[in-house]
Amino acid sequence: MDAVNPQTNMIYVTSESTDKVHVIDGNTNSLVTIIDVEKSPRGVAVNSESNTIYVTNQASDNISVIDGFKNTVVDTIAVGDTPRHITVNPETNTLYVTNQFSETVSVIDGSRNMVVDTISVNNPFDIAINPSTNKVYVTYFETGILFIITDSIKVQPSSVLSLPTIIGIVAAVVLTSVLAAKFVRKKQLKT
Repeated sequence: MDAVNPQTNMIYVTSESTDKVHVIDGNTNSLVTIIDVEKSPRGVAVNSESNTIYVTNQASDNISVIDGFKNTVVDTIAVGDTPRHITVNPETNTLYVTNQFSETVSVIDGSRNMVVDTISVNNPFDIAINPSTNKVYVTYFETGILFIITDSIKVQPSSVLSLPTIIGIVAAVVLTSVLAAKFVRKKQLKT
């Protein structure tokens, strides 16, 4: 996997077989350095605001935190079993990691490099975020299901929710002013 820091034009590419991250200068297309990380790195995300790079290490069940100014690992964050992919909201400095075999998403405070929440998600794999809405989109491995995580209340439906059900849940949340946890919902994707 790879990620680009648009502020510095540095590109970060993971190598699962060598346990390394290759740093490439996007201006010259030349290799800047190679960084040793833990076992089987896969997902990579960049917080361009802090110039911090985060790498999922699948076989070590953790995240390597890389200082983009020094290109060195400065911290390691323990997460769930087999972290696959990672995304970051640079506006809130919050990271979200899919842990496939523990069936969770780890929520990490990037300012403290600490897991602050763990959300149950069936067989999570890929992940993306819309920083403007702070909605996180998680796909299930080999299915047509999409999980959406927002900042209101955590709901774990047992089946796919219809639009009227989602609207009803949102209305109930607003009416009862329960806004402390995370809101999670499933949607069936069209194939």
